[in-house]
Amino acid sequence: MPFEIQDFHDLVRLLEAHPEWRAELRRLVLSEELLRLPELVQQLIEAHRRAEERLDRLEATVAQLVEAQRKAEERLQRAEARLERVEKRLERVEKRLEHVEKRLERVEKRLEHVEKRLEHVEIRLDGVEKRLEKTEDRLSKVWGGFLESRYRERAHAYFAPILSRIRVLSSEQLVQLLDEALEAGRLTEADRRDLLLADLVLQGRRAEQDMYLVAEISGLISEDDVRRAVDRAQALARATDRPVIAAVAGETLPTDVQALAAQRGVWCVTDGHVLSPEP
Repeated sequence: MPFEIQDFHDLVRLLEAHPEWRAELRRLVLSEELLRLPELVQQLIEAHRRAEERLDRLEATVAQLVEAQRKAEERLQRAEARLERVEKRLERVEKRLEHVEKRLERVEKRLEHVEKRLEHVEIRLDGVEKRLEKTEDRLSKVWGGFLESRYRERAHAYFAPILSRIRVLSSEQLVQLLDEALEAGRLTEADRRDLLLADLVLQGRRAEQDMYLVAEISGLISEDDVRRAVDRAQALARATDRPVIAAVAGETLPTDVQALAAQRGVWCVTDGHVLSPEP
């Protein structure tokens, strides 16, 4: 039956006296959507809270990204500044390199010109050296002939410390001596020809004994002179069956040649000075 005004107030007093009736009354009076409204509000509040947390995290992330971008921009600015400096240095280096390449090209051209001139000079020098060698050979032969003549003419003075009663064998006397040895079989034809090329052959006495001396004469005494003197002295000793002294004579006697002469038993005569191989 319908409520009157006084009955409504009585209902309010009853609901205040019985709180458990309120929920039932709300279920009857309110719709399902209104009943769920507190729950929805609570869910919205929770969603809002989670959204704010996500927003806070996003803002923090954005702040980090902004800071990272700022740092990246600073690094990029520094890198661009360095790149600009490097490019300027590279430009300077390239200009210097271009300048050096031009200078190098000029130097290479000059060097090529110098090399051509050097080749021409070397060719001329080869010619001069050959002419000089020929001149030296001619001079050596002339000087050697002069020394041979001087030692032959003054043999008694130069070789007096080695032999007494010195007699210089002439070419005819040497030929006769060697021919007799060749006929007797004491000498070979090769040894005969070699002995005929000896610069000086002397006959004399030493220690109360007759003997010969074979000397090789040169301006600059060499090891070859020492070897020839030894070989020819040995050949003449076989031909004459007498002792033969090997000697070298000249103006200059190098130390190594002197040592070889002493080792091979060869006397050395240099401008009036006589060196004995005997200790």
